[in-house]
Amino acid sequence: MNKKERLGVLISAFLISMAYGTNYAWSIFGQELRVHFGFTAAASATVFAVFQLAFSVAFITGGIIVRKYGPKKIAIAGGIIQGAGYFLAGCFEPNPWLLCFFVGIIGGGGIGLGYVAPMYAVQNCYPEKRSFVTGISVAGLGVGAMIMALIAEALISSGMYITTVLKAFGIFFLVYVCSFAFLLKAPDDCEKENIKPLPYRDILTSRIFWGLFIPMTAGIFAGLMIIGNLKTMGINWGVTSVVAAAGVSLLSIFNAFGRIAWGYVSGKVGEEKTIVITLSITCLTMLLASLVSMTAALYLVFVIIIGFSYGAVLVVYASSTSKHFGVERLGQIYPLLFLSNVIGLTAATFAGYLFDKTKSFTPALVVGAILCVAGIIAFKILLQNKQVSK
Repeated sequence: MNKKERLGVLISAFLISMAYGTNYAWSIFGQELRVHFGFTAAASATVFAVFQLAFSVAFITGGIIVRKYGPKKIAIAGGIIQGAGYFLAGCFEPNPWLLCFFVGIIGGGGIGLGYVAPMYAVQNCYPEKRSFVTGISVAGLGVGAMIMALIAEALISSGMYITTVLKAFGIFFLVYVCSFAFLLKAPDDCEKENIKPLPYRDILTSRIFWGLFIPMTAGIFAGLMIIGNLKTMGINWGVTSVVAAAGVSLLSIFNAFGRIAWGYVSGKVGEEKTIVITLSITCLTMLLASLVSMTAALYLVFVIIIGFSYGAVLVVYASSTSKHFGVERLGQIYPLLFLSNVIGLTAATFAGYLFDKTKSFTPALVVGAILCVAGIIAFKILLQNKQVSK
């Protein structure tokens, strides 16, 4: 594969990943459901949680079959399912159970199925720049979340009914993802070679696997409970609805920038140091947010730091998986590692439940900070420059 073809794969991976960022814009829909359709904070956050669960399960499936069918076919299948989920959700009046099924299970499942395809393609095309190209690829999620949040907010604010917005999103996802998926491919030699997978018993008893799984769980939990409730969190802190919505977009921008930046940093200082640094930043930021009297300016600073540090989660652990287990086993092992998302998916609901009970997000922020500390400790104990033999 020549340089031009590899660049085409990287650009396609970035653009496809943009469509996968829609889940991070859910708080825009969630706020609309709470204000105009009587949803509780926990109910709207549960849709987000089910989405993350379906994403995780489908991600494992995509990781298993991507080598057999290739990234292009997997991305196309994911785009069709994702688009169908959102479109069908718009065919019914807003209902927690229906939204959990159509947006959560079907939409999340479609994104999870296709998610591995761009990552698999770019890491095989650029093995010498594994962290950096992974950061560029998944940065598309952050950019996409920003764009989707702005579009959703604009359409809903203009008076468009939420079901119409969901149908429009569904049609867009189907056409957009499938179009760029045709440009997505991995080098021929990577698709043809027969790499023996590791026994799952060996993976699940590996100190390296758990040394990555536990801190990744902490980072995902802390990030998702904020992302899934961000607009409500801002309004609770006294900022205007406009500033709170702007915070959603700002988080997406710095989340995207953080993915590229941390991908570059981890390539220079190593994934291990990057993991400790980003978890520490998240911990301190959440603790400070729980202690200070929040203003609009401080809210935006909080959003920037959380978004930037969370950007590392979907970069350094994927890169670490390839580093320790081999890039050829990324599709097998990283989806298992991403099952940490199954625990993290409870984060938005957990924070929403505590808010419903206490009318404050402080308890949730403190719990998130404690988990970050636990993640650092587990990482230090379990993963000490260990390497899986190829």
